[in-house]
This record gives sequence, C-alpha cells and structure tokens, in this order.
Amino acid sequence: MKQNKKIFAIPHEIENRSGIGTNRLIKEGVAKLVTNTVDIINDLEKIKEYREIKIKEKIIQKNSTNKIRKNNTSTSKINKITESQTEIKEIKKKHKKIKLLKSKQNKRYKKENLTIKSIKNKEQKEIYKIILEKESNIDEIYKKTSKDIGKINEILLILEIEGYIRKTAGGYKCT
Repeated sequence: MKQNKKIFAIPHEIENRSGIGTNRLIKEGVAKLVTNTVDIINDLEKIKEYREIKIKEKIIQKNSTNKIRKNNTSTSKINKITESQTEIKEIKKKHKKIKLLKSKQNKRYKKENLTIKSIKNKEQKEIYKIILEKESNIDEIYKKTSKDIGKINEILLILEIEGYIRKTAGGYKCT
C-alpha cells in the first residue's frame, strides 16, 4: 500500500485464523476482494485502458505542439503518421494479449459450468461446488453440508470414480 500498488485479497472463512489479515484488509477497503483470476484481469484491464487513454492524449498533445513548432512540411507529417501508427499497433498488441487471457479464463469458467451441469445428482453437485471453490477435506465438506459422513464418503467416491474429482494430500480437488 505504501508503494501505491493495487492490493488484492482472497476472502477466508470466518473460523479460519489464518485469514484474519486478508479479511481485515477487505473489510477496511484496503484490498480488493477477488474470488477468481477474472476479477484481477478485469481490474488490470481497466488500468491498461486508462493508461492507453493517457498515451493517446500525449500523442495528441505532441502532435499539436509539433504543428506549432514545425512548418507543415510533408516530411514531418509522414513522421507523425508513422509514430501514431506504431503506437496504435502496440496498443492493439496489448489488447490482443488481454483478450487471450480473458478467453482462457472464460473457457475454464465454461468448462466448470458444463461439468456442474453434467452432474445430475443434487447432492453430488452440492459437494462438487464446495470442492470447486477450494480444495476440501471431508471435515470441511461436513461443516458446509451437515450431511452424514458416510453419505459424504459415498458421494466423494462416486465423484472420484466418474473423474470429476481426485484425492490429494490436502483433501479433494476438482480435475
């Protein structure tokens, strides 16, 4: 914050003591709450658009001062046009990179939605969504659903067999 940089924070559960700091930053408005990478990309895209507008304003100012200082010779006009074209090309390249990043995030989001839609059982869908938010173990799933541990184990096994999730050292993770 002292360096005038954007601060992003991922919210934690209220009971989780390790999340006190980030939750406080969000509450005080110091950090921007993010739930996925798209939030960060959108915010950074706004900053880039603002910078591009400033660049265009500088180009216009530069061109207008050049007109006053120089005679209207064809050589200076050609130089101005060439400079403007190269700056516009650079801006377009940056936009393409941003669009590519956004499309990758959108594809991932669409894939997750298709996966959720392909799960027909309501209980399986509920547990899959919990695991989709964050890698979770059985205890965390139990706290969020209040389902019987035996039933949760049964659903986890089915989801794992069908290839929707996989077991890791930290719990269960979506594939």
